[in-house]
Amino acid sequence: MNARGTVTPAGEVRRLRAELLQQRSEMAELQQRYDALLTASAPDMSADLGWWLSVFREIHAADLDAEYRRGRDDEAAEMAAAWHEAANPIARADLGLHLRRWHLCCTTCRRNGHQAGCMRCEDRTRATFSQPHADDRPEAAA
Repeated sequence: MNARGTVTPAGEVRRLRAELLQQRSEMAELQQRYDALLTASAPDMSADLGWWLSVFREIHAADLDAEYRRGRDDEAAEMAAAWHEAANPIARADLGLHLRRWHLCCTTCRRNGHQAGCMRCEDRTRATFSQPHADDRPEAAA
């Protein structure tokens, strides 16, 4: 049917069909030319495969190193925080604890318990703690 509602003659149908086939063949030809231009302008990946692989390896190695360093830094921070949490009560202990740790009592105080103001007891340092006490010598007891 045409626009007036009448049946189109068979010749008109054949002409429209031929025109449609011509447009389809032109479209197919344009598509082939477009595909050829696209492939010609694209870089040849197979020729540069070695270069692309080396770039990929460098990027991957840099990312791996960065992630490794970040993980080690995170681990160090976590360990420092855990160590601080565990050691802080000991480090912040009162001075008396430190002095009692390196205090060396005389023989009498060792037997009967430490008495405040004992003149024979000694407050020592870590370096001098292992040295002999005067009460340890037999001639000192006499």
